[in-house]
Amino acid sequence: MWNSARIDTADVNIYPVQSNPNVFDVNANFAASANWMATYHELDPRWNGAPQSWLSSHNRCFLNVPAGAVNSTNISCAGLPGGAGYDPATPTTSVEGNKIIPDGLLTPGAHVEYFFRIQADGPRDDVNFGMVPDTNVVNPQNDEGPSLDGHRWQQFAVLPDRWKNGSPFSYESDVATGMACMLYVDLNDRRGNEKAFVSLADSIGATAGDRRGAHNGWRAACNACLTDAVGNPIVVSGNPAIARYDHGGQPGSTWDMYGVKASESLTTSAGSLGGRTGTQATGLALKKDAKAGPTPDMLRQYYKVLLILTGDLNSGIFGRFINRGANDIVLLDDYMSIAAPGTSTTTKRALYIAGDGFIQSEYATGSGGTFSEHLNMLTNFLGVTAKLGPGSVPQYSYQPWSGNFADYVTVTTAGPIAGDTHVVGNACLWGNDVLDVVVNSLNAQASAFFQNFGTHGPYVAGVFTPIQSGKFYESYVDAWDIRHLFKDEGSNTVWTLGRIGYMFRVFSQIQAATGCAINGTPLVALDVPGVGGQQFVDFMSVRNNPLVTGRAIVHFGLAHADRVTARVYDVSGRLVRTLADRTFQPGVYDLTWDGTDDGGRQMERGVYFTQLKYARSRFTDAKKLTVLK
Repeated sequence: MWNSARIDTADVNIYPVQSNPNVFDVNANFAASANWMATYHELDPRWNGAPQSWLSSHNRCFLNVPAGAVNSTNISCAGLPGGAGYDPATPTTSVEGNKIIPDGLLTPGAHVEYFFRIQADGPRDDVNFGMVPDTNVVNPQNDEGPSLDGHRWQQFAVLPDRWKNGSPFSYESDVATGMACMLYVDLNDRRGNEKAFVSLADSIGATAGDRRGAHNGWRAACNACLTDAVGNPIVVSGNPAIARYDHGGQPGSTWDMYGVKASESLTTSAGSLGGRTGTQATGLALKKDAKAGPTPDMLRQYYKVLLILTGDLNSGIFGRFINRGANDIVLLDDYMSIAAPGTSTTTKRALYIAGDGFIQSEYATGSGGTFSEHLNMLTNFLGVTAKLGPGSVPQYSYQPWSGNFADYVTVTTAGPIAGDTHVVGNACLWGNDVLDVVVNSLNAQASAFFQNFGTHGPYVAGVFTPIQSGKFYESYVDAWDIRHLFKDEGSNTVWTLGRIGYMFRVFSQIQAATGCAINGTPLVALDVPGVGGQQFVDFMSVRNNPLVTGRAIVHFGLAHADRVTARVYDVSGRLVRTLADRTFQPGVYDLTWDGTDDGGRQMERGVYFTQLKYARSRFTDAKKLTVLK
């Protein structure tokens, strides 16, 4: 469903008096506000330029003492003006603050994609306006700060996505795979982690072929890319043959995504994963807690794997702390200690967290005493803490502690993923944490080491804890930003892996422990010894749908040579057109349909179905196609 709404400026909903000049006046000072909120403007143009009855009214708040503080001790929202100095003609109610997406409207599985459009005040102008994000651009979105996440729109979803359980709410290819078993949490909003993770998930087969790009509006089909003057692929393009624009919902397949907005802000971020576990406040803050995140029961019941990327953030990553009531820690502790409803501890789980400032954030928040649960999670659940140097000073950056100022340093894996060599960025602003393994009943062990340089080594870069008696989860903590992990080009050995290979090996280990399988097939050959990988994957999609002009395109790929039948049926199941019935070699192909039947007659407007079947692999898929020409 498409919805368009005029949004309102953000203001303090308190009647302004001379002693409080910074409180915005509804009539005078709104134009000075540069902040906006997801509520309807009372003059939404669809309602003839006047406040309408569909906007619910609520009491305006007043200061009890006009010259007093603007805080809860001096505010009354009872609907009557407070002390002396108020204009008695001022209305005591307001229609401001009506949410565009009201509480209770969205149910689990809902997926919202949105953008903001802005123009100078006046009649609608479809030439001179701006969009954030700009849906004509993928990366970077310069007006978003900029955003390096690689998307055509912003999006959020309500978890869990129950429509993917296969019955009765099914969606195309997700019927076969069922519910996603992994939740990816993008905790480094707009700084590029989403782009990095989505790209590698597509490449290693964690995303089904026809679901790549579903949630963010783009995908790079490099085997069909345009090329520049010297032959380099142009991955991002306005050409609909290689970029998708349609609403796709969650990626499905192996993983769902949960994004935290403005996550680099200590006080204005939105959508914290632990929003439902925050303190239920009283007074003016009553019912102001967030319902976007999962409940503990939801997280335990539906996701075997929780993967959290924190990027380059180094403070305020998890709540709770001063000015943030959302309690991410209690949610994660619950996930690692309590079995899913109706199950036993035989249901295995995995938690993976990576970021070059994650340990710094949680150690600093938890070591002060007031919020000790942060440090308790590190030591008693993840088996990791900060490396302490002379004077018990935590070493939050490998570069100064080791004395190694090279732009890139090697990372060698250990533990369950031992034997691989990578390089990681070592710039001064990339403060890769140095970790320490905690010795306790968790039996934690190092899973990666930074290059051993200087006199303070070895330098632990990753820590792993295994599943064992009384502990039904395994955990991984890596001390680098996933964007900064690269292939070691300085070695000729086949054991040299890049980001894609590293995560494929980690996912393979997690799959063996939890049963959360990578449902797809790798899109590219992986340089992973012993696991192979292949260049293509079986998939199907339909482009130029609905068919208004031109031809519809059946876009499909084969992992192996196979006999392919491609047919078009009407809603009664009658065969309309056979597009192909022959052998295709591995690769990606397009078949076109101009809307005619096998006799060359133009078909009527209506709904049709394209069906694809592979003889050997038994792959089959069907898509709805609407003809409007």
